[in-house]
Amino acid sequence: MNYKNYHRDKTYLENESLFRNIFSKRFNVARKFFSKNSKTVLDIGASNGVMLDIFAEKGFETWGIEPSKSGKVAEHKGHRILHTFFENAKLPNNFFDVVILNHTLEHMDDPVLVMKKIYQILKKGAIVYVDVPNAGGLGAKLLGDNWPYRLPKEHKHQFTKKSLQEIFKVAGFKVIHFES
Repeated sequence: MNYKNYHRDKTYLENESLFRNIFSKRFNVARKFFSKNSKTVLDIGASNGVMLDIFAEKGFETWGIEPSKSGKVAEHKGHRILHTFFENAKLPNNFFDVVILNHTLEHMDDPVLVMKKIYQILKKGAIVYVDVPNAGGLGAKLLGDNWPYRLPKEHKHQFTKKSLQEIFKVAGFKVIHFES
């Protein structure tokens, strides 16, 4: 897939207030696990920077990875955006307090490699927040091939709680919270 002209960029821009509401709820879940000294965040798949806006309002130094054109919007908002794919990004080790993968990991070629790289760039005691469609959830089971998040042309991987836990374990992470 060519993410330079990602077909959802327009949707994210047109529905920014809706996404802000959704991402605010995700921020509130994640912040329960931040250390008191958390100040740096990296959003992998930052789109137009709505999630980063929320972190910036809370005093975070905001970084994003976004290969599509919408990354320019996030950059104009003042976020530090790398216009590349995460696997190719040059990032400092032991630097970030929070890394966000919000509906991104399922698009990546090698989730284990991605998680291992994230492990390297996180400070000790930092967190990674991953949100992916749950292929093991009730909706996926009931709808089967008609499940709207299957998206075989976009999603290279389908995750269940068990498959995610295995990836995190191999990469060196401990799961501290899961919800579906």
